[in-house]
Amino acid sequence: MRVLNCLCIILKKTLFYAKAKFRITIVELIMIKKKILNRLHNSGIEELKSVTSLNELDGDYINLECRWPNGATGKILDDNKKYYGIQVEQPGSDKCYGIAADENQIAVFTYGCGGSDAELVMWLKL
Repeated sequence: MRVLNCLCIILKKTLFYAKAKFRITIVELIMIKKKILNRLHNSGIEELKSVTSLNELDGDYINLECRWPNGATGKILDDNKKYYGIQVEQPGSDKCYGIAADENQIAVFTYGCGGSDAELVMWLKL
């Protein structure tokens, strides 16, 4: 029973932190994550259908210099913002998909080891 009480306290603190950090309700947070996952599952990229959770990541950590579809290069994320994201390995390749999403957009990148040769492959509005 004591372990259960501890888990409940941790969960409440985590949910309170998320609510304060994003200034949204828990229900809104869950709905945003569900919407992001739904868009990923229907993106046409087979590997993204297996994504079931997203992590909170700092923009300055995941904001890669990347090649855009028009050939230009640059960064599209805000270094000072938090994003929901995950890395998904591409089978039979040394590349990964990197997902960065917020309440307005989803960016899907491919990149090699250590974020090398990053390329923006999809930028969706939510």
